[in-house]
Amino acid sequence: RREDEMGDEGRVSGSLYSGDHEHYEFLSEVFAHYAHANVLQRDMYPSATKFEGEIIAMVSSLLHGDTAKGFAGVVTSGGSESLVTALFATFGESEFVARLPDAVFGVLTISLVYLFAARRYGPGAGLLAAGVLLGAESYLVIHGVRDSAQDSLLTLLAFVMVWTWIVFRQR
Repeated sequence: RREDEMGDEGRVSGSLYSGDHEHYEFLSEVFAHYAHANVLQRDMYPSATKFEGEIIAMVSSLLHGDTAKGFAGVVTSGGSESLVTALFATFGESEFVARLPDAVFGVLTISLVYLFAARRYGPGAGLLAAGVLLGAESYLVIHGVRDSAQDSLLTLLAFVMVWTWIVFRQR
């Protein structure tokens, strides 16, 4: 398929887990067996707990981990869940820790919006743009931090992408 060309040529980083189409077919076969199951309901699907334990045991063995010395693990689906899980493991479980990434990325986004607008239109426009973003009820820094949604990283990256596009377009 045309959409797979970049990945097949090895020209992407982080978007694909493997460029091997035989492996994709194998994954599709495995997924077909479990696609209907919500593995978070461990009482209905205890095999999920077993799978997770086996994966953690394999990784522990590869890393020469010792459960007697505190080696432990958890399987996550990636992205924000992995980030928050790592923060919990490092700093302990709390509402503050869960909301920390969203707050940090939100502050970075507002700062970049200020810098972008200030450079292009002056400091007053920068303050106005940052203030509008900060005060917008629908913006994820305010709403997201309150609800502990982890979407401000996406907002930050989208803004950086647009800024980069504008800068390169001007050259």
